[in-house]
Amino acid sequence: MLWALSIEAKNDVAVDAANFIGCAKNATMDWDYGYDYVEPPVVGSYISMYFPHSDWALNAKKYTTDFRSVENGHVWDFEVTANSSDREIKLLFRKVVKVPLSLSMNLVDVEANISIDLQRDSTYSFWLSHKDAVRHFKIFAGDVEFMEDHKNDLPGEPTTFELVQNYPNPFNSSTMILYELKETTQVKLGIYNLLAQQVRLLYNGMQGKGFHQFRWDGRDENGWELGTGIYILRLETPAYTSTRKMIFMR
Repeated sequence: MLWALSIEAKNDVAVDAANFIGCAKNATMDWDYGYDYVEPPVVGSYISMYFPHSDWALNAKKYTTDFRSVENGHVWDFEVTANSSDREIKLLFRKVVKVPLSLSMNLVDVEANISIDLQRDSTYSFWLSHKDAVRHFKIFAGDVEFMEDHKNDLPGEPTTFELVQNYPNPFNSSTMILYELKETTQVKLGIYNLLAQQVRLLYNGMQGKGFHQFRWDGRDENGWELGTGIYILRLETPAYTSTRKMIFMR
């Protein structure tokens, strides 16, 4: 089947929009003239989303498009980087050439171990950290048989409640917080000092089943930067409570 998907990466100061994957007539698994184009060099405030291919015939290692042969499925690897780690990054997926409903498409955030159904959700947000300047992703796209063959390569849906250790930790600018919910439930996510005083409420309300992430920049409710020390991350639901220690170093 012939299809194409565009991928746009953006934050509030930069955008990288001309990225495409898909299956096309006469395309191969290697570099193809007229299909696969080199990622342009970055300048100024930038965000860059690219497909790494150091094994292709050209001298370039990064590409902005990656079209493949028409088969029952493929796995695309891509990376996202930016020269600012304190801004939310959004990935937007748009169907350029009609993608059949029979084609399953899953985005995998490798670092967060999250899988997103791209036939259902067309956006995904994340933050880079100073420790991890590059974020790695995979897209699995194929028919039922292909997806069944790769089901063990995809992160499963949450089957429990879990608060994952923040990363990086210790941190000196911002840190990522990730947790999973096995069902839709009331959630309170807060940060406390060692006197058990709440210094920042990150979320309080209903959330759906799945994986969730937040970024904390070391500031309190009033926007003031807190001092160096140990802080407690606390996740509360009616059926589950968990805490993690976070070390903030200014």
